[in-house]
Amino acid sequence: QDGFVVEVHEYWAQVALEFGDFKQFDQAAAQLEVYYLDPPLESGAGKVQEVLAWRLLYFTLEGEGLATTEFLRRFWGRLDNSPVVKFARRLRRVMSQRCFSQTIKLLSTNTEDVPALPQSLRNELLRRARLLQLMGLCKALKDRLTKETLESFGLAEDDEDKATKLPIVYMKDESQIDAQATHEQAAKELEPTALRSATPGQVRIKRRLGKQ
Repeated sequence: QDGFVVEVHEYWAQVALEFGDFKQFDQAAAQLEVYYLDPPLESGAGKVQEVLAWRLLYFTLEGEGLATTEFLRRFWGRLDNSPVVKFARRLRRVMSQRCFSQTIKLLSTNTEDVPALPQSLRNELLRRARLLQLMGLCKALKDRLTKETLESFGLAEDDEDKATKLPIVYMKDESQIDAQATHEQAAKELEPTALRSATPGQVRIKRRLGKQ
């Protein structure tokens, strides 16, 4: 019975991420953290490393705060070298170092070395990295920012996933970018209260990343 309870919560956490419901994932994962610290309960778990890796990336999105510190204190030593954990650690590191081009490349690569992540989690990480990369370019280049520059960084709109669409504002000459307006729009997209869908056709997230 104890093992079944853990299995149900692991399934709940996975389904929540698949449907882009980060609030539900937060609730399921928080309960799983308690279970994983109880040896009899942990023995019935089947996705410990996957859930902990997803949790680490969730905290990466939410921001490096007290919850992240406490999670790492309790579980860092229990994370193994499985592909999904190694990938989560690497993603967290490059995002904390603000290496957004590398983050985008990692999340956009489909190879055997890159483990599959739940689609909504991947999309949210990619969306955030692209927005932060765009904001950095707007701040650095200002009125010298062009569509060609965005294309060189892989930020052009052509054939892009609607889930990671960027709020690019063009000048009358559509080869030029209105850097100030684009920066403002991108900043709004990163606000925690923003209402949007994680991926087309999925549930709409009204409380992003568990925030009320």
